[in-house]
Amino acid sequence: MIRSMRSQVVRTLSLCLVVLVLFSGQPLAAKTRLPAWNAFATQFIESYLSTHPPFAANAGRHEFDGKLPDWSHAGLSKQKQWLEFERLLAIQYRDSALKESERFERQYLLAVIDADLFWLQSAQAPYSISISKLTCRGSFSRPGANEFAPTIFRY
Repeated sequence: MIRSMRSQVVRTLSLCLVVLVLFSGQPLAAKTRLPAWNAFATQFIESYLSTHPPFAANAGRHEFDGKLPDWSHAGLSKQKQWLEFERLLAIQYRDSALKESERFERQYLLAVIDADLFWLQSAQAPYSISISKLTCRGSFSRPGANEFAPTIFRY
């Protein structure tokens, strides 16, 4: 008898808890509201520059001069997780909610993330790349820009 009363009390309390959770103001899997695209893009760029100081310095952000990226295993894992998270956020911005220029920026941002994830996941960079093969992304060579060099040394 006491055991059946105890189980009945436990069931009643469990039911009350379920009702309380279901009818509380916040749903269990509430979506967080996305920031405006410009705020998201600006935050991404600033974070990207801080994790890629040589790229930032080459882009004219000289507060990053002399700094190097964290190429430790932990640093690369953290960067991979950050890129995956930022990619998930970026794809949540629907085309219908963005202007044409913002849609282009979103596609460009996703392309940068995908390229970086390729190098981190598939190519296992920087472990599999010789330092002499590394180039700074963002530097463009114009056709004929290095025609002063002998043909075998041109790239």
